[in-house]
Amino acid sequence: MDSFVKDGLLWVLAGNRALAVSRAQWQLAGQPWVEDAFQVIEPAQRPTEENVYGLVYARDGSQYVLGSHRRNDLPALAARLTLEPGQAVAPAALAEVVAWFGAQGRGVLVEGSVWGPPMFDRFPAIRGRLKGLEPLRIEAGAGRVKFSSYSVFPGGPQLTVAVDEWQIEAVTGGDARIQRRRLAEVVVGAPDEVREIRELDLRWAALRLPRKEKPFDVERIVLTVQDVLYGPQERTIEVDGGHLGIVLKSGWGQEGRTEDFWITRPTDWALALEPWVDDALVVEKDRFQTHSGPSISGIFYADDGAEYVLGHGGRDGDPQRLAERLLLPDHQAPDVSALAEVLAYLGTEPGGRYGTLIEGSVNSTPLAHRLPASSEVLAAVFPLRRSADETTVRLEFFSYVQSRHAFPSIVTVSKWLVQVGSGVETVVERREFAVVTLADEFGDGSVQWAR
Repeated sequence: MDSFVKDGLLWVLAGNRALAVSRAQWQLAGQPWVEDAFQVIEPAQRPTEENVYGLVYARDGSQYVLGSHRRNDLPALAARLTLEPGQAVAPAALAEVVAWFGAQGRGVLVEGSVWGPPMFDRFPAIRGRLKGLEPLRIEAGAGRVKFSSYSVFPGGPQLTVAVDEWQIEAVTGGDARIQRRRLAEVVVGAPDEVREIRELDLRWAALRLPRKEKPFDVERIVLTVQDVLYGPQERTIEVDGGHLGIVLKSGWGQEGRTEDFWITRPTDWALALEPWVDDALVVEKDRFQTHSGPSISGIFYADDGAEYVLGHGGRDGDPQRLAERLLLPDHQAPDVSALAEVLAYLGTEPGGRYGTLIEGSVNSTPLAHRLPASSEVLAAVFPLRRSADETTVRLEFFSYVQSRHAFPSIVTVSKWLVQVGSGVETVVERREFAVVTLADEFGDGSVQWAR
């Protein structure tokens, strides 16, 4: 691994990636128990697409990695709330990094942090318009902290400000529990113009953390692949570190047909990290044989024995069955944004490509960055919405696919409806919403609306 220093930054070359390392300016870096703290940035064409990680080295030898999709030590860091003075993390310093590294949208404390100004200074028209919004507060008893944060999602001439509430509870001798729920989304046309306020009824969701690696349950996986994706055949199995290779052959001799499956655990699907998911797998068929790229499926094994296969060659009815888990108790129900992300990616999309939520996801770009000048389309779409009554849950969201990143290019925007409930038919439906033909990266493009 090579490295060099330029413009005051340490650049580390890791494979085909270049990482910029600098000393962190967060409150946490100034804590007496911290020996050193670094911010690691993996640059991208646009700042909002950069991957940002944190590294914290404590004087007692502890190390914390923050924000990585492979490792996120925020709960272990939060557990320091219960330590003795001089070794304990300050609640304000902790809240600052939890809001930033624990939220998909890179949250800033509502009272401001190193990453942004106070929300009411940036958006004065929001002041007094939201219920339940409070700055950092420490409840009676050690280890309990609550705070609020905001994240900003661009959308052409307007912005969506997502407001989240957080709560942390640390227990002496164990990791802390970090939970978040979205309070509201505010559509802002200018700092002094609020166009819409959507107060949301979202439940508390625990911070999703990367899973510890465990051996593949080879027999279970092979049975699923054979039963759903291909059929009964002879098989050759290879387990190599973090992937499982399966070669299935039907027929005999040279006339036999061979299919290759490359199986890994996803590191970027939020649904894979849900507490009710026992295991989650990405299945790439013919990964090395086709010029157009592999056909991708996703397998989710629930801890209650349920199994869901989505994507290329997936099982009929499994998207609906997965959506019906929204009616289960909290610890068995999927987070709505995690469910929408997987449906958009593994659901039916034009051209055999895989969809991205318009608000973006861990490793994909928001629609506003693909269509920075197309105000007409951006004004017509909105982030994920959830509504519910005593018997029914309804989700509405948008996804998009881009035909290619060279120009001219076509961006297809789809609208989704998910509806589940007692005594009603389950609906998981995607329909084409708009098609934008882009001549270059920053032009409006021509828009064709679906009928």
